[in-house]
Amino acid sequence: MWPLSARPIDTVAYTGDSLATVYFITENGRRLFSEPLALFSAAIAHPHENAALFEAHRLLPAFFAAPMVALTSNPILAVNLLGFLVYAFNAWSARRLALCLGISPVAAFGAGALFAFNTYAVLEQPRLNIILLGFIPLAIQEGIDFARTGETKSAWRAALFWLAQAYTENYSAIYGGGLILLACLTALRVDGAKGDFPGRARTAALPILVVGLAFLPVALVYARMDAIYDFRREAPYTMDLSHFFATQPGNWIYGKIGPPARAQQLGAHFIGFSAFLFAGFTVIRAGLRGGRERIVVLVAAGVTLALILLAGGRNIALFGNTLMPGPYGWLFDHVPLFTRTRIPERFGLFAMLPIALLAARGIDLLARDRRVLHIGLALFLFAEHAQRFPWADTLPTGSSVPAVYTWLRESDAKGVVEAPIHGEGLVRMESVDMYFQLFHHKPVIAAYVSFPPLLTRILRQVAAELPSLEALETLSLAGVDTIVYHQETPLPAKEWIDAEAKGEIERRGLFPRAAYWLRPAGTDVVFRVPSIKAPPVALPPEAPLRRAMSPTWRYRASSGRAGLAADGDPDSQWIVEDTIAGGESFEIGFGGEDVALAAVAMPLTRRDILPTRFVVETRDRDGNWSPFASFGPAEQRALVFDLMRSPGRVVLTLRGENRRATGLRLVAGPGARSFDGWRLGEVEVLVRAGG
Repeated sequence: MWPLSARPIDTVAYTGDSLATVYFITENGRRLFSEPLALFSAAIAHPHENAALFEAHRLLPAFFAAPMVALTSNPILAVNLLGFLVYAFNAWSARRLALCLGISPVAAFGAGALFAFNTYAVLEQPRLNIILLGFIPLAIQEGIDFARTGETKSAWRAALFWLAQAYTENYSAIYGGGLILLACLTALRVDGAKGDFPGRARTAALPILVVGLAFLPVALVYARMDAIYDFRREAPYTMDLSHFFATQPGNWIYGKIGPPARAQQLGAHFIGFSAFLFAGFTVIRAGLRGGRERIVVLVAAGVTLALILLAGGRNIALFGNTLMPGPYGWLFDHVPLFTRTRIPERFGLFAMLPIALLAARGIDLLARDRRVLHIGLALFLFAEHAQRFPWADTLPTGSSVPAVYTWLRESDAKGVVEAPIHGEGLVRMESVDMYFQLFHHKPVIAAYVSFPPLLTRILRQVAAELPSLEALETLSLAGVDTIVYHQETPLPAKEWIDAEAKGEIERRGLFPRAAYWLRPAGTDVVFRVPSIKAPPVALPPEAPLRRAMSPTWRYRASSGRAGLAADGDPDSQWIVEDTIAGGESFEIGFGGEDVALAAVAMPLTRRDILPTRFVVETRDRDGNWSPFASFGPAEQRALVFDLMRSPGRVVLTLRGENRRATGLRLVAGPGARSFDGWRLGEVEVLVRAGG
């Protein structure tokens, strides 16, 4: 972990996932002890309720970190210390499982170190809940003991270790549970009493039922949020399997090898050449010898291969060549559970457990009684992964936290936004606002979460336009009454001076700010947003409308598959992948038909994305385009109003004067922005009912 481990007091791996982890572990830990009945009511993504459920719960890490946060008053230090303990715990638990399987203490040490400190596991340090996997080896060990002895206490311990893993991270509850079950079934096959499977199943039934009921409350609250916000994920990407031979540039032995690797997705998954060779030797030898070991080794090898293939994502690709469809892609298409998970390459973390065990067994077979060789091979097993940690950012802690947040904590602010925002393309920078929220405890609109709601995305776009009157009106509608303006020059920018002179914002406080990683030295100014009576929100059309469709209509777009937004299936989307800069378009041609157009409707969910501005144009019989309706500040405000009443699903209806047209198009207007592109499930052409 060097050099990150040199400054655990104020340094995180990088802004984004690291600070989000600090936030949720700290906030959930505080609520576990002080507000357990409002456990998931994190004051982010304002005005949403139970905003912590837009992200993994991290309850067990939060429980362990809470005393350290209370003692140090330093969330970063507490989470970093917990992270170091997590790595040690993972190594110890994998070593314990190796010893249970008859592997020598020296090789077992190497297996534990490889499982805990392999390249990908270290690079996943920003996501502490993802790397805390140590309960899985412990559960497997107890499952093996239960298969061998039939003792009830082993069944209970295995179930409780799974429960601990489930309360760490939803990923590992599912995937880890599968590994534990497979290991238990294998142990019953090779070590269990013959014909006693029904009896063992009856013994294990009660522990399984009890831990299932213990995790049920968490599963139910996520299911309820899923019903509102639709937690389905985008289709999985493909990771070339050559990433399992890729290292980071800071590797002390090899330097950078393999394809380019990123900080999160498409990371370096280096298995290790020695681990690969030792594990391969174990498999070949077991295949030749047969017997009990053959079954165990081949199952472990099969699990390893399956996990690596699952990590490949949508397709199986190697060195730039797509070989075949991947099993994860099939599961995503056919098993609903897999549509709620993402980043399939994290199966690589689980794959390192059987790899480490197979490699350790190979070391025992190769070294035999030669102690020096035994130690050398075990050390090299994980030494191949030694690397300089590639990222580090430093944040203010303790007395260095900007004074504005101390003042804000004692204020009567009801909803806070920080300006200028960090730029729409730097969405992960929202975790900085979340981090400082730990010190002032006021609701903020910022939220870097796994399932960002549509309203949060729109409010972020609105906040980028502060201090315009339209932005103030929309934010006021959402309950924002306080702005923290981070001034970096001796005087505020002209637009802020003008807004204050007009009375659109009122100054509440001014605080000097020392320089830190994100911002230079300057001044933090607090503005109150007076109660603004915004213009009336547009109402839906009174006249009944119906959707018109025809097989003769044709669809095209500046990019993406336009027909997916007009196929009657809201789950298929027209997608513009690139950042919106203005001019992007979606077009429907009515095939020579003259349609009496009344409105255009777009059903929206969490997965849809809109640019900040776009216009609806119609085409007449002469081929001329003219404006019909628009999406601008007023329509954006109406959409915010609707989302506050129905946060999961709304219909954006844009009306114009009734007009006959031979086609229509949506065009991003000049100055339109959307870093995440444009995504629409359906674009509906509405005509008068009976017309």
